[in-house]
Amino acid sequence: MVNIVCPNCGFSSDVPKDKIPKQAFKVKCLQCGNSFSLSAKTIVRESPSALSAAKPLAAKAPLAAHRLSFHGGGGSLLKLYIINNILSIITLGIYYFWGKTKIRQYLYSQLQFMGERFHYTGTGRELLNGWFKASLILIVLFGAPNLLSEFVNPLYGFLSIPVFLFILPFAMVNARRYRMSRSLWHGVRFAFTGKVIPCMKLYFVTYFLTLITLGGYSSFMRVRTQEFWRANTRVGNIPFSYDGNGRDILFPCLLFIPLTFLTLGVYWFWFKAKMSRYDWEHTRFEGLRFKSIVTGWKLFKFYFGNLLLIVFTLGIGYPWVVARKVEFVCDNISVEGAVDFEKILQTPQAVSATGEGLFEQFDMDFGIGI
Repeated sequence: MVNIVCPNCGFSSDVPKDKIPKQAFKVKCLQCGNSFSLSAKTIVRESPSALSAAKPLAAKAPLAAHRLSFHGGGGSLLKLYIINNILSIITLGIYYFWGKTKIRQYLYSQLQFMGERFHYTGTGRELLNGWFKASLILIVLFGAPNLLSEFVNPLYGFLSIPVFLFILPFAMVNARRYRMSRSLWHGVRFAFTGKVIPCMKLYFVTYFLTLITLGGYSSFMRVRTQEFWRANTRVGNIPFSYDGNGRDILFPCLLFIPLTFLTLGVYWFWFKAKMSRYDWEHTRFEGLRFKSIVTGWKLFKFYFGNLLLIVFTLGIGYPWVVARKVEFVCDNISVEGAVDFEKILQTPQAVSATGEGLFEQFDMDFGIGI
């Protein structure tokens, strides 16, 4: 057996010596996707002591840094948007769901990490069915209180409040579950295992505690909700983890409202950047650590640039805004470490797009965020 070590990330693997060609050949690291050249001649020159020391040396090697990369552009997206809008008009809006799917498929296919492209496997039919089911749910849940308030007693109208408080967590959880189940990387599906009732309890309790403490609990509310969304997300059978603590960001959260008011809203960009850096630095996946380098000034220029792009192109520049958003995320998030791909196993998850349909009704969406 010959031990081959990736010069980029230090990942090593034992390969039978008789499997190695005599001529020079290229090897692609299963860990980081790096390609490097080897030959039987260069491997044989290594002494037995050097080969036996390969694994310990690899363990001491510095962690490799990886970045997301986006290979798409606003021009390609503009063509998709034009075709989608024309076909949506011709089909009286029905094609909208297929168009939305094509946009997602394009964005995912242009996003790359560690040499692997992402893939989106959702379909327009799934989104259409989800939207139709969501419409029926909303008609029943909101229509009944309105009819009762109109013909029986106006007080029945207040039933819409608890209905909304239930339907929003339902939409959030199921939209996330659907989107993750249709996302693939390295041939393995993402998954989201969070449940509606725990989500509802979480938001009710944390918002209540934040209200009665006049905002004092806001930092703890943030880390608890972040933990829910991140720790319940997984790639195959391996979950992400989040170890934030509300005490770490207590003062920034307490100062958020007064400083935002005093700066006429400008402080929001610096606060969002600080929270993004904190959240990513406390997120882990197997052997990977995340890091965000976004700053308030970067965020300010990004949003201001998008505003100018939309205004001065009369909306035509929106596809470039979408592309800029994905590029901005890729440029400001890095990942360090290595992953043992053999540990990642596929976990099938049967889900519907009803949550996505509800998010369409509320005009909300789960996008790629900072």
